[in-house]
Amino acid sequence: MQLRKHQQDILDALDVRGIEYSVVDVSAPESEEDKAFMREHAQAKSGQSVPLPPQVFYDEEYLGVSRM
Repeated sequence: MQLRKHQQDILDALDVRGIEYSVVDVSAPESEEDKAFMREHAQAKSGQSVPLPPQVFYDEEYLGVSRM
């Protein structure tokens, strides 16, 4: 439940600032490529052994995730 709240907090912050975004559900079977991309790029930058969503990217640039 806390993960869902954190995801919603990030989406709300983007909405308030008028930032366009797309949501990728990495748990969906058709998103395996996106999940691999997230894990490869987020892990390399964050130092996490297994980066968990939500993670924020701008195009292919890893921005991290803010714990609000």
